[in-house]
Amino acid sequence: DHAVRVLGQTGAAVAAILSFESPLAAGRTVVVFAAAQEARLRELSGALVDASLRPSIGGDLSLVNDHRISNYALAPQYSSGELPLMLGLRWWLSRQPLVLALITILLSTFMALSLFVSMRKKAHARRMGG
Repeated sequence: DHAVRVLGQTGAAVAAILSFESPLAAGRTVVVFAAAQEARLRELSGALVDASLRPSIGGDLSLVNDHRISNYALAPQYSSGELPLMLGLRWWLSRQPLVLALITILLSTFMALSLFVSMRKKAHARRMGG
């Protein structure tokens, strides 16, 4: 709804980046750069090389208008390519909140028990005069 409003208000004064999974080959991505005016296309390419604007580009649709970027997720996510091990693990855990909570509880319990045993040993040694 918001994307439609932005497009309706700005008309030809906006540039867009669209990305979606290729209908011809699963796992392949199609990226479309679109603008009705050449100046907007230059603004779009400028946003891609501007380190302060680049992180704002994402989702299925990014609209660039006067150095303001709005991005939208319009379709279900799909993945393509591979991530490094640690980044892949973080990505997987971010989509498994129950597993992440269980791991957190187990690690917290292990750390608390380890601290408890260590403190008991120190207390016992102190009582024994050592």
